[in-house]
Amino acid sequence: MGSQCLSTASAHAASVAARGASSATYKAPSSATKARGVKMTDQSDAVGAVPRTQEVLMAEVRYGIVFGEMNEVFNGRVHRLLSFLWICAAALTGGSLLTIMGKLEPTVVLPWTVALGIIAAVAGSAQKAFKFQEREALFRAAKKSFEDLEGRGWSMNHGTLQKEIGKVRAGAPSGGSWLAPLAYNRACKELGHPEVQLHVSGPAKMLASLAA
Repeated sequence: MGSQCLSTASAHAASVAARGASSATYKAPSSATKARGVKMTDQSDAVGAVPRTQEVLMAEVRYGIVFGEMNEVFNGRVHRLLSFLWICAAALTGGSLLTIMGKLEPTVVLPWTVALGIIAAVAGSAQKAFKFQEREALFRAAKKSFEDLEGRGWSMNHGTLQKEIGKVRAGAPSGGSWLAPLAYNRACKELGHPEVQLHVSGPAKMLASLAA
């Protein structure tokens, strides 16, 4: 899902959770901690890490659901925040500001107007450049695809399930790598293995509230 929805790192992570291994049995995935993003279609097989059993594949599906949901929430909240800032700044630099300009010193009005103009411009530009609303919808669709697959996965044979996972990955968007360990840790908890956790950086923890 964005720069990341089940790469080798996530597959390895999911497999560890599925097998119930302790956190000491694996090395933190480099693509989740070093790369700027992990493409969902980046599928250098995790077979070299551990055998991809049906349980492992279903754990990958669960990771995909969690990663998609976190990216959906993050992009949606950023979109709404930027929209709010743009509307407020644009309104205050327009008619609302004119009503109070006569009561303020010019030295106050000019910096205030310039600052609000900058905020409006930055918020509007960020929306156009990063398309947060569009990405929110794409991640929602990717999450839904994984949810549908989770409902059918146990009735599929191993090879079919693996192919279906590949199809979902191929059609998913890319997300920031900072969400990888957060999504992995949450997926492990949901799979019943809260003891299997990856390290989460300080900045990632601070941003986690926007994706929770």
